[in-house]
Amino acid sequence: MTTERAPRMAMIANVSKIASAHLGKTQVPAEDIASVLEEIHATLSGLADPAGRSTSRVPAVPIAQSIGEDHLICLEDGKPVRVLSRYISQKFGLTPAEYRERWGLPADYPMVPASYSQKRSELSILANAHTRVKKKIVRAGRGCSGGEKIGDEDLEAFADIDLWE
Repeated sequence: MTTERAPRMAMIANVSKIASAHLGKTQVPAEDIASVLEEIHATLSGLADPAGRSTSRVPAVPIAQSIGEDHLICLEDGKPVRVLSRYISQKFGLTPAEYRERWGLPADYPMVPASYSQKRSELSILANAHTRVKKKIVRAGRGCSGGEKIGDEDLEAFADIDLWE
C-alpha cells in the first residue's frame, strides 16, 4: 500500500467498522444504508480535519481588561507581561499581526503598556539631549577635544547652551 492511499484506506476501514457495529445493533432500511455510511464518513473526516471544526477562541481575560497602565495581559494564557510582542513570539511563535488577527484586535492594539512606552520615550529624549550637549560643547570649543570624556559635572557647567539651535 502506498503512503498516499494509506490514510484513505484507514478511513474506509474505520467507516466500515463503525457502520457494521451500528447496523448490527440497529434496524435500518436498505435504502438508508448509503446515507448512514456518508454520515459516518463525514463525521470522521471532520474529526481528522481540524480546519473543519469551529475555531472560536475564548480569551483568558476579556479584551477590554487586557490593557493595563503598566502591563498587558496575554489573551492566550492570561499572563501579565511588559513587552507582549516578545512574549507571544517566544512562547507561541506568533507575530504581532498574527496575534491581532487571531483575537480580532485592531491594528493599533498596543504591544507594550503606556507607561513602558512613555519611559522609553523619555530615555530616548534624554540620550538625544545628552548627545546634543556634547556636540555643542565640542563645536563651541569649551573644554573638550575629540577624545576626552565629558562627565555630568562638565555638562552642568554648560547648561546655558541652547540644545535646539
